[in-house]
Amino acid sequence: MGLHPTRGELARFSAEVRSSTLKRFNEVRAGDWGWRHRSDLLSFGDVLKHLVDADRWLFERLEGGPPSEGVVIAPGDADGMDCSAGVEELSRLGVEKVRRIEALTDEEFSTGRFDLGRRGVVDLAQLILRCNLDHEIHHRGALQMALRLRYG
Repeated sequence: MGLHPTRGELARFSAEVRSSTLKRFNEVRAGDWGWRHRSDLLSFGDVLKHLVDADRWLFERLEGGPPSEGVVIAPGDADGMDCSAGVEELSRLGVEKVRRIEALTDEEFSTGRFDLGRRGVVDLAQLILRCNLDHEIHHRGALQMALRLRYG
């Protein structure tokens, strides 16, 4: 994938990223969704909630929603969440994201601009790649580290 990926490349990469993330979430044992290495860190459930919220944030931008810098998560925000349903939602949102990327027109893909407040204005490829996929990869890395800390 080059500096300016095509819609197809972005869609395929999005599917690969989500598959890898779901693989890691499927390693979390039922009673461990609230586990965190330290009280000031995100739990497995918090990361799950944050990634679901990040996809919803992306969809709002794609639908012309107001300028927004992104979504915020804090330790404990997912306490009480049904994480099994959350994993299913994350999977469904991943499929939806691929569908939306593939459905973009050439004009939307080449001219779309999004105001992210203090983060500046980005084009459509940057919005998807930097603000969503790179973001998920970052949290997937933290998730992998937490899995190692929890399960060895």
